[in-house]
Amino acid sequence: MHWHSVDDATKRIIVQACTRRKRAYLTRQNKEDKQNTHFNQGNLF
Repeated sequence: MHWHSVDDATKRIIVQACTRRKRAYLTRQNKEDKQNTHFNQGNLF
């Protein structure tokens, strides 16, 4: 399917789905980062 041949309503649905997926991905990444902070000792000097 080519983006230019898709009607506007379908484009909105696709963009909304992409936005939800991106938000879910970033939420998962943020949770993983917070869970792994105790392993990051950081620079002592």
